Amino acid sequence: MVKAPLSRAFTDDDPRYSSVRVGPASASPALGIKPPVTTAEKAEDSRGRQPLMPSHFRKVLAVRHVDGLPVADVIDWVRLFVIAAYTFVRPEELYGLRCGDVDWETMRLRVRRALQVRTGVTKRPKTKTAVRDVPIHPNLVPLLKIMCHGKAPETALVPLATSTRDVEKNAAMSRRFLLAAGITDPVLLEGDDDHMPFDFRNWRTTGCSWHAMLGTDSWLLAKWAGHKSPETTWSHYAKEGPDALKLHGKPFPSLPCQTTFSKPLPILAEFWLFGLAPSTISRVYSAKGGT
Repeated sequence: MVKAPLSRAFTDDDPRYSSVRVGPASASPALGIKPPVTTAEKAEDSRGRQPLMPSHFRKVLAVRHVDGLPVADVIDWVRLFVIAAYTFVRPEELYGLRCGDVDWETMRLRVRRALQVRTGVTKRPKTKTAVRDVPIHPNLVPLLKIMCHGKAPETALVPLATSTRDVEKNAAMSRRFLLAAGITDPVLLEGDDDHMPFDFRNWRTTGCSWHAMLGTDSWLLAKWAGHKSPETTWSHYAKEGPDALKLHGKPFPSLPCQTTFSKPLPILAEFWLFGLAPSTISRVYSAKGGT
């Protein structure tokens, strides 16, 4: 039988390691054994993650051009970042979300599965507390309705997230959009002795921190984040408090029409030009038979 250290035997959601294969010995006795963590990786793991403040996030929402990307892809990436921040689910949980996981009656997002980064295999979330319902912020509802409209329940909620599970690519793309938004903070882009560079998992840190800024109950936030206790949430994810509101503005901002209604519908194009509010666009869309 192929053996591996128990400390690494059940961490297949960690992109640094491949899943352990247990079975008859093969030609390679090391097959499936996860490599040791390097000193550099340990140092990186000890650094914290920075959230993106609402004032910076609004700049990301305004991005309409990124060198080398078609306009439709730019909007798809912004949508992915929005859902990652507003739901603050783990990346592998986000990859596994389906349209049927949106409960429109209770306005909750049911987290019931996770998609392994390397293998693409669907499994249950990492712990019992990770199986949970996350409230859908009202400002996210219009986008989710558009993304789920006419889709089967088993359809991936965010196809881009499901198909693009490359950890390094998602991290690099996150920073690429920060630059496109005119955000040049070296700590966000490059990191320092205390902080990791901004990567895809920072969107989860962002959502948790925004709730902390709003004064969300600690135990409730921990429950929504899939943690056993608030200690985990506050020590690793919730990085700001209510005092940050004055400096950085209100979290979970309303989404611009271009983000909600991408792949432009001809009937709406003229309204975009006049910068009408999303509520106005929604009424027009509903009148034309949309959801």
